[in-house]
Amino acid sequence: MKLILIISATIILVMTSISSPANSDSIADNIFKLIYNEQYEKAEKALEQMNGQLDPFYKDIFKIDLYWWEYIKSNKNEENKQLSEQINILEHSDNSPGGKIRQLVAKSYKIRYQLKRYNIIGATVARSEIKSLLEEIKKDELKYSNNRLELFNIYNALYEYFDNLINPFFLDKKRLNRQNAINQIEKYTNSDDLIAQTIATYFLGKIFLSIENEPEKGRICFKQLSDKFPQNSFFNTLMNECIEKINPTDSSGYNPD
Repeated sequence: MKLILIISATIILVMTSISSPANSDSIADNIFKLIYNEQYEKAEKALEQMNGQLDPFYKDIFKIDLYWWEYIKSNKNEENKQLSEQINILEHSDNSPGGKIRQLVAKSYKIRYQLKRYNIIGATVARSEIKSLLEEIKKDELKYSNNRLELFNIYNALYEYFDNLINPFFLDKKRLNRQNAINQIEKYTNSDDLIAQTIATYFLGKIFLSIENEPEKGRICFKQLSDKFPQNSFFNTLMNECIEKINPTDSSGYNPD
């Protein structure tokens, strides 16, 4: 289940960032910062106020991301309804390359939503649908700028990592492939694009913390994210989990910086 959550979250974050003209990048970055600093009301107002200036794709994806975090924080019926409606809207997008990406995003949130409700069958069906969509989407059909296409490189590296983690055959080759994927992800932690950098740093930290058992490397990643998004309690929690793994007997006194 943990792997499904990480993979689905990967798709969500990567696809959040891949379709926007350059003149709306700063607006998108500002809204992204509000969401990831847990400033949900301000983010919602910004989405409405910037309606005409923000690429429609961004508006759709940021709305579903915002509704997800509000649902997680409150678990109220109103937020549940907003999230379900937005998932349904994006699931019924057209079959153009951009429409298929919207469908991917919707099904990725659907996995997390179903898992939170302990609906394993529903989550498994959504994961199968995601795999089919990924096979249909062709990178050369996505007419995006180079800095947006680098997000596909991040996703491909993540997909390569998890594929080689799950597959039990040819273990030595799989281990080498995973390390190559980690090296690729690490390269993008220095990206000039805020969202790409955040995505790469977050998932690198999760891999180090939850899978590779390298909590000090994970701590560095989450420390960087906590500094960048100081109001995000989730990143701070993950950093503390790393510290606890490094020094389980006295994490309160751990201060490598």
